[in-house]
Amino acid sequence: MSTFRRFLVTAACLAVSGLATAADRITVEDLLNGESLDSSWSGSAFSPDGRSLAYTVNTAASRRPTWGYEAASLQTMARVFVTTGGSEPREIRGTPTELYSLAPVDAWSPDGKSLLLIATARERYGLARYEPDGGGIARIPGRIANSFIPTFAWLPDGRIAYATIPDDERQSRAGAQTLNGIASRWGSTWNAEPAAVTVHSANPVFAATEPRPGALMLAGARDGSTYKIADGDYVSLAASPSGRHLGAVASGALVSDPLNWNGRLGELRIFALSANAAKPVPVAGGVDVVMYGGLSWSPSGRNLLVVGRPTEAKTRETRLYVVDPASGKQRALDTPGLSFVNPDPAIGTYPAGWLGEHVVAIAAHEAKNATGLFASSLSGAGTLEYGQGNTQRTDLFAFTKGKPENLTAFAKGPVSQFATTGGGTLLTVVDGALWQLQPGRTAKRLTPESAQVLAFGTDRRNPPLRAQTAYYREGRDERVSLSVLVDGKPARRNFDFPTGRLEALPASGDIVVSAPDRRTVLARTEDGWTSSFVLDDGTPHPLAAVNANLKGKAVADVEKFDYTAGGRKLNGFVLWPPGASADTRLPAVVSVYGGMVYGDQPPPHARPAIEVPAFSGQLLAAEGYAVVYASTPLGRGADSDQPAQLAEAVVAAIDALAAKGRIDPQRVGVMGQSYGGFSTAALLAQRSDRFKAGVALAGLYDFFHAWGMRSFEEIFSDQGLGTAMAKFVEEGQGQLGKPFWHAPEAYVRMSPIFHVDTLDAPLLMLHGDLDMGGTDLAGAERMYTALLRAGKKPALVHYWGEGHVAQSGAAMRDQWMRITAWFGHYLKGEPISP
Repeated sequence: MSTFRRFLVTAACLAVSGLATAADRITVEDLLNGESLDSSWSGSAFSPDGRSLAYTVNTAASRRPTWGYEAASLQTMARVFVTTGGSEPREIRGTPTELYSLAPVDAWSPDGKSLLLIATARERYGLARYEPDGGGIARIPGRIANSFIPTFAWLPDGRIAYATIPDDERQSRAGAQTLNGIASRWGSTWNAEPAAVTVHSANPVFAATEPRPGALMLAGARDGSTYKIADGDYVSLAASPSGRHLGAVASGALVSDPLNWNGRLGELRIFALSANAAKPVPVAGGVDVVMYGGLSWSPSGRNLLVVGRPTEAKTRETRLYVVDPASGKQRALDTPGLSFVNPDPAIGTYPAGWLGEHVVAIAAHEAKNATGLFASSLSGAGTLEYGQGNTQRTDLFAFTKGKPENLTAFAKGPVSQFATTGGGTLLTVVDGALWQLQPGRTAKRLTPESAQVLAFGTDRRNPPLRAQTAYYREGRDERVSLSVLVDGKPARRNFDFPTGRLEALPASGDIVVSAPDRRTVLARTEDGWTSSFVLDDGTPHPLAAVNANLKGKAVADVEKFDYTAGGRKLNGFVLWPPGASADTRLPAVVSVYGGMVYGDQPPPHARPAIEVPAFSGQLLAAEGYAVVYASTPLGRGADSDQPAQLAEAVVAAIDALAAKGRIDPQRVGVMGQSYGGFSTAALLAQRSDRFKAGVALAGLYDFFHAWGMRSFEEIFSDQGLGTAMAKFVEEGQGQLGKPFWHAPEAYVRMSPIFHVDTLDAPLLMLHGDLDMGGTDLAGAERMYTALLRAGKKPALVHYWGEGHVAQSGAAMRDQWMRITAWFGHYLKGEPISP
């Protein structure tokens, strides 16, 4: 069927069903040509004094280059603007050969005079410093390993400590570099040069190939100088408050049972810094240090808190260590039965820090009537539940008298964050209230019973910001930002300590980022498909507006519903196609991500937003489908049946909607990406009688295969064989707990590839060849072959040069064309295109 003919058929169907006309519907081309206002990744940041603001407007996917970067959506689509004191915003302009984006965290220097940028060119990326006061852009020498979360730390005087890799080493998520490296290695062998080999060995007969080490560098404040502090591969840095010392975690030797997901020991390093020199401080070994979030300096800078695990210990429990930076001596705190590592790998550790010179930390521990440890989803949609620590809870502990004191034993719920105050007390949010805590004293509730406090009012970022960023004190002004339930929706409020009142902020839209005073904010307002940035300090100052041409496009209504599965009442959401009649039973598509549990707010992908088309519920609703978001709490894969739990929850959601007469239970499809791709295949294997078809993007189909698998770019490098994907399988969403040879039955139960005999509904798989291990193209090809061998009718589309999420506009357009054709045929009965 031609595109024009398919358009006529679709338009006729929409007219008959009473749906919005074609002219009013949002289309894939609208999304690919629309701009967006970045709100959660690396898009906006206030300077420390709150006078300057940097923000990002993202260019259209159809007009941006990818240059082979899997993080192109962050690196090559950003247009960065800066405004100071309400002045006219100035764009930090790139060139045809180099583009700039904000550093994902801590973009501003401590004095607010410099911005740290990611400078991206076709062949490499690195750091650059921008001086808003007319100093221009200055490249910082060296190649960084990762643009997503680069390893750097500001010193108080404006110098930057940062980690680099050798000039000829491949950078992360850089497909062009991988391709060039392969051509060079293969070419040398084909041209009769010495054999190009990489050796992976834990045996003394052959030494393993180790990539040349990188370096820890120090860049001058504004004079362009740089010098090397030390050789090594550094993954985490923390400067002391005075700038006299630098704490660092280096990537050490590969080990069989590592604490860190890259399979290597985390080695603590400390350097004493002066104006033009750095001296290493000898540090006692024997500790495997957590690589992300494992370092925290005391306010005086006389002590460094380290989260780690004894390298020789048989236990997997983590401990707290206090290190003297002057001597390198360390002492372990008494932490019996406490765990300080967060089950969410994106976060690293539970919050830990200092109350004066005393250690305070949140830890998990065994407890009666525990509700388990849940991770917050990066999308902010709800929580992710995989049975993590289902016999544990989290509390805030103080270490003031040798033994840990549980400061939140009174609480019914788990504690997730804390902040310290200028008055020597602690703040936490638990059981719907803000509490003031102090060792040896009874907790004091600060907010009134009438207020339902949900969390600290931190700005959304990845990795998530700590609660300390929500606290402000200057002179007599003291306040903390909170998220409070107002008229059934979360809203930002400031708790004012002098008055004891909750204060509303002037912002009329969603708060994107707050100034340090927690009163001046950058807000995003939305009117359908149009978005605006407004700087609001009591007086709104419009900064940017995008997609005025989409103002008249229809928006699908979202409705919350509830249902029961596994003896638990759950929330779900459904998008109704614009203009759909309440008397018409609609075909439905379930957007699934196993483990997601929704609260009272709709998923971000249900709102009208410019995003990857395959993720947009609004775009799918515009095609005439009811789009269903179901909560699917899961247990540990080691001792429960995740696929069966998925099926029970999703089928219960479908039945609840079908009982209302709005969806046709005989015309239901399912789709998901990443763990949602696994969820899609698992659902079809469990209940093909309830689903007509499924689409899996970047899915995982075989946990045996995923265990220890690496990405294409990792395979074609000298990077050692670590345990990242093994750790993911055992400790990530699958929660299988053990390697496959110790629990083969659980691996079979979890893996859709072992259940292809019952996977009767047609499955479309969309995969990029630069995807990470586990969700790689090879796994998809094995799944396709298994389905084919079992006599099924699968389809697999290989996207060349794409990774876990499509980056190019062309690939996004092709994905959407295939998704709509697949569901159009199986759910609407549309004829197959020739």
